[in-house]
Amino acid sequence: MDWIASLQATLPELVLSVGALALMLVAAWGGQGSTRWVSWTAVAVLLGAGIALAGPASYAGVVFDGLYRADAFAAFAKVLIYIAAAVSIVIAPRFFARDDGDSLHPEYPVLILLSAAGMGMMVSAGDLLTLYVGLELQSLAAYVLASFMRRAQPKPASNISCWARSPRASCSTGSAWFTAFRARRSSPISPGAMPASSLASIISG
Repeated sequence: MDWIASLQATLPELVLSVGALALMLVAAWGGQGSTRWVSWTAVAVLLGAGIALAGPASYAGVVFDGLYRADAFAAFAKVLIYIAAAVSIVIAPRFFARDDGDSLHPEYPVLILLSAAGMGMMVSAGDLLTLYVGLELQSLAAYVLASFMRRAQPKPASNISCWARSPRASCSTGSAWFTAFRARRSSPISPGAMPASSLASIISG
C-alpha cells in the first residue's frame, strides 16, 4: 500500500495533531482571551476527525508495514473517544468556575486533543512500537491535565506522583520497547518474544 493510502488511513490522527498544533499557537498569541474560541474550535476539530473516520480510516486495514491498523472496530472506539473528549471540553468552563483559585486556560482543549490523538493511536496500534508512541502522546498530555488546577486546595495527590514518575516511566518503557524491537529484528526463531529484562522494565515503569 502506498504512502497516500496510508496517510488517508491515519487521517483522524492527522486532523487532531494539526488542529492541536494550530490551536496551541493561537493560545500562545491570544492568551486568556482566546479560551472560548479555542475550546469551540477544538470541538470542531474533534468533529472533523470523526467525519474523517467515514473514509479509509475505517476499512483500510493494515498500513505502514503493520504498525497501524484501520478497521471498523477501531473507528467505533475512536468515535467514543472523540465524544468523550468533546464533552470534557464543553463542560470544562462550568467545572473551573466552581473553583476560586484557577480559571480555564486555552491550553486545556489543546491537551485534550493531543490526548485523544494518543488514544486513537493506541486503538489502531498494530505493533508495540505504535502502542508506545500512542501511550506516550496520551500520557504526557494527561500528566499536565492532572496538575492543571495548580491552586486547588487541597492539591491532588496525582499532581506530584505523575510529575515524579513520568520521566522514569517513559525512559524505562521506551528502553523496553526498543530492546524488544531489536530482539525481534535479530531473532528469526521467536520474532514475537520479549526479553525478560524488557518486561521487567515495563512493569517497574
